[in-house]
Amino acid sequence: MPVIQCPIAECTYSTQDVDAAVAAALLVIHNNVHISAPNNATAATRQRAPKIERPRISSGSSEESWNTFITRWAMFKRNTGITGVDAVQHLFHCCEEDLGDALLKGHPDAVNGTEDELLKKIKKMAVIPVAICVRRAELLCTRQDHGENARSFYAKVKGKAATCSYFTECSSGTCTQVIDFTDIMVKDVVVAGLVDEEVKKDVLGWSDLDNKTIEETISFIEAKEMARDALNKGQIAAGISTYKKGKSDTKAVSKGQCKSCKVEIEKLVWSRRQKKMVECTLCMPCWRKNSPKRGKGPASDSSHDETSALLVGGITAITPVPDIF
Repeated sequence: MPVIQCPIAECTYSTQDVDAAVAAALLVIHNNVHISAPNNATAATRQRAPKIERPRISSGSSEESWNTFITRWAMFKRNTGITGVDAVQHLFHCCEEDLGDALLKGHPDAVNGTEDELLKKIKKMAVIPVAICVRRAELLCTRQDHGENARSFYAKVKGKAATCSYFTECSSGTCTQVIDFTDIMVKDVVVAGLVDEEVKKDVLGWSDLDNKTIEETISFIEAKEMARDALNKGQIAAGISTYKKGKSDTKAVSKGQCKSCKVEIEKLVWSRRQKKMVECTLCMPCWRKNSPKRGKGPASDSSHDETSALLVGGITAITPVPDIF
C-alpha cells in the first residue's frame, strides 16, 4: 500500500503502509490538527479584556466636567464599537437617575433622535450656564496650591481655559480664519500663578520665556522645582545630622573627671545657694573630704538644736517655789 506524506510544508507526518481509504481518513484527521492548532495557541495567549464602564454625567455639572465627559464618551464608543441606535441608548444611560428623569420629562422623544441631538439636550439639562466673563475672571485668579507640581497646575489651568472661548475671527474682511490664543493665556496664568517666589523669579528672568511654547515653559518650571526639592531635602538631612552631632558634643562637654579621684562627674551642676549653674571639679565624696567644716556643720547644728530643746524642756518642767519671806 502507498505511504502518503502530509501536503503541508514543514510537516513530517506520513501515513503508515495501510489501505488507501484508511490513509485518506488519517490525513483528514491530521488536517484537523493543523486547523485547530493556531486557534488553540491564540486562545491560550488571549486574555479577556475588562469590562468598560460607561462615563457618567449628572445635573449641575460645570463646563469642565462636560468636556471631560465628552472625551470619555468618545473613548467608550471607540473601545466598544457601538454606533447608531445603540450609541443613543448607551448615551442616555450615561445620565444619572435624576438627570435622566428630567430629560424624559422635558423631552419624551429624546432617545428617538440622533446622537448629536441627544448630546445637545443632555448638555442643556446638565450644565449650569455661566457667563464667559465669569469663567475668564475665575481663570485669571487661579493660583498654584502649596505642594502642587507644575504639571498638575498646568492641567488645572488648561481645563479652565478650554471653557473661556479664547478665540476670535481674523480682522481682515477677506479672511474667515479663527485665531485661537488659548495657549497664550494658559502660559501667562501658569507663570503668574506660581506659588514659589524663587521659582517664579527664575522663570520671569528667563531670557527665552517669550519665545518658548507652553510645553517648553512647563518643562523649565519642572526643572526648577526638582532642583528646589532636591536642595531642600539635602538641607533637611544636613540639619538633622548637625543636630545629632551637636547633641553628642553637648553630652561630651557636660562630662568631666574629678581632679582628686578621676571619677567621671557632671561638669555643670545647679547651685541652690547661687541659683545658677556652676562648674564642678570634685565629686561629692572628695568635696566632703576637702570641706570638713561644711561637713560638720549640719551635725553641730543638730546637736545645738537638741541641747536647746533639752534646756527649754528642763526650764518648762521647773515648778515655781513659793515665797517664804
